[in-house]
Amino acid sequence: MNKTNLTDEPYHFLNESISEIDILKRKNAFLEQILNELPIAVYVHDSKNMQQVWGNTQAETRMGISTKEMNDRGIDWFLNQFHPDDIGVINENIKAFSDNKSNEFSGVYRKKNTITQKWHWNYSKSIRLSENEMKVNPLILGIAVDLSLPMDTQNQMETIMKENIRLRNILVFKTLTEREKQILHFISKGVSTREIAEELKISYHTVSTHRKKIAKKLNLHCLASLSAFAIENGI
Repeated sequence: MNKTNLTDEPYHFLNESISEIDILKRKNAFLEQILNELPIAVYVHDSKNMQQVWGNTQAETRMGISTKEMNDRGIDWFLNQFHPDDIGVINENIKAFSDNKSNEFSGVYRKKNTITQKWHWNYSKSIRLSENEMKVNPLILGIAVDLSLPMDTQNQMETIMKENIRLRNILVFKTLTEREKQILHFISKGVSTREIAEELKISYHTVSTHRKKIAKKLNLHCLASLSAFAIENGI
């Protein structure tokens, strides 16, 4: 498809001598060119069938293969392109979209380029499309910005990384039981295991077991980190 003139093209839409069909065709070509020239990856994902419906030029370049090739290789291959340390967040949000429990997601993750085999940090934002077709074929519109490219300021990276940590904490917080949250509250206040057991009228061994489970779930093993997590999540 020949490129249109991005500066002059919008004015042609106002020309009444062009038929409605021609206007729609030109608008489609115009918008497609804009999407393909954006310095970000834009994609539409079918969360029911676990396939990518469409991706702009950047989306395919980032992956190193076409949308069709990506779908032919399947969801397992696709998930293997994410860094092992980041796959947990990806899986949680795929499930949230599939189960209709979430309408949007944003986060930071590392993804591998098929050709270069190099990891690239990405910031992505995804939203659910069209409520009226959600039960039939829920589609997800997403964008991904390559953070490996130079950024204007260091503060931008720090802000994005803090947001990613916040989102990870939200996911982890949801895995805690009410009893674990209750015990975490006492831990963050510096209350000893024996004192927690007396306060909750449960055994010392039970509290100790809960403490170990909390530390493992949160991957936090010092009082300062547990206290910070508790405060951030309003425990």
